Amino acid sequence: MKREKLDMPARPILDVYLAAVPDDTEVLPVASEKRRAYIASASHSRARRERYAVWRLLERGIERSFDLRAEALEFTEKDGIWSCDGLSFSLSHSRGVAAAAVSNGAVGVDVESVDGFASRVPDFERVARRICSDDELARVKSREDLLGIWTKKESIFKCIGEGGVFLKETDAAAHETLTRELKIPAPCVLSVCGESLPNTRIFIVSGDELRPISNEDMTGG
Repeated sequence: MKREKLDMPARPILDVYLAAVPDDTEVLPVASEKRRAYIASASHSRARRERYAVWRLLERGIERSFDLRAEALEFTEKDGIWSCDGLSFSLSHSRGVAAAAVSNGAVGVDVESVDGFASRVPDFERVARRICSDDELARVKSREDLLGIWTKKESIFKCIGEGGVFLKETDAAAHETLTRELKIPAPCVLSVCGESLPNTRIFIVSGDELRPISNEDMTGG
């Protein structure tokens, strides 16, 4: 297929799309052959569902934010990092929730399910000592505190690739990020880092419906 020349908007764009990944999600073919193979390579059905769902979320986000069809784009993967000429994107999924960020500048996104994080990190104090700087460690009093730092560092690494995902010497507060604790589409924490961070828009996607997040979607809202 002949690729279209991308005519990117001049205005800064950073849009994040969030969706739940139900257990009955049907895994269908996606436009990218490389991604189809990656989805099929997952040994666990839940991983296949989430790899598929986050990619479909990306396709929808690219079309809505840039008026482009995924079929017209060429996606590549190297060392687990997916990219596309002409625009930037970042993907994350975690036990029943998926996030796709699209931008015309560097971007990184991370979403962590609250329940999934609790099961993955039963001993938060030990993990906190492994990933937190001294200043961060002094502020971490609970698993919820650690979850915020965890997602911030993930999003920073995906955006700028600085030093490894959980570099102790890197204080997450030294980098500008946007973090939201959400109860919809599932209890989760979302962090975004990007060149166009002030322009960030976050949308909840459910079936054919799409809407901006509201205070009612956030914990304590």
